[in-house]
Amino acid sequence: MSSKLWNRTLELLEQTDKTIPEICVGAHVNHSWLMSIKYGLGKRGHIRNPSVDKVERLYEFLSGKQLDI
Repeated sequence: MSSKLWNRTLELLEQTDKTIPEICVGAHVNHSWLMSIKYGLGKRGHIRNPSVDKVERLYEFLSGKQLDI
């Protein structure tokens, strides 16, 4: 996946000081999904087609703002 939202979300994940459990709870994503994303960062995300809902929730949690489209 190569979208602006995806790329920015991966950047936020790389830069955050939040713990994995905090992110999972705050973004309402499961641990295995987040680990696949986090440890696939060198490949710009390990999941080929992540759920847009999950990416949006992750982005909003990490950025601290609602996605405005």
